[in-house]
Amino acid sequence: MADDDVYIRLQGRYAMLAQGVISVEDLDDEELARGQLRAADGSWRGKPPKLVPAALIQAMRREWMGRAEAKLREALLTHGLGVLVELASDPTIDASVRLRASQTIIERTMGKVPERITVAAEDPVETLFRSILADPAGLAPVELSAEERALLG
Repeated sequence: MADDDVYIRLQGRYAMLAQGVISVEDLDDEELARGQLRAADGSWRGKPPKLVPAALIQAMRREWMGRAEAKLREALLTHGLGVLVELASDPTIDASVRLRASQTIIERTMGKVPERITVAAEDPVETLFRSILADPAGLAPVELSAEERALLG
């Protein structure tokens, strides 16, 4: 036995989890959130273990976050988007409310249309430098605009 070897005795559901009798998917939400397993009778006994393999903690967190994401997705579809669809399709509701609901659905699912479009003209000095870089030996004739001549002075 090496000096740095550590042996841990597992009991109950921890042993079952380590042996593969139960998996992380079999744990309830509270066990996943706490990082601690319930006793066989379903109660919380003792302190959380001091040594838990990092891979187990990561698997528990992934499962917990996956469940939370699934619940959020379901709530979004039924309560969020579902309500907007009901508002947009109900002919008894005011047309402006239906329009706003439809617009919100489109923006949330297909992306929002940009409100500002920026058009930029190229700087004359930048144009001059581009022409110099294109012909570093200066063999090609370069015609300067009035602005470029004024800048070069």
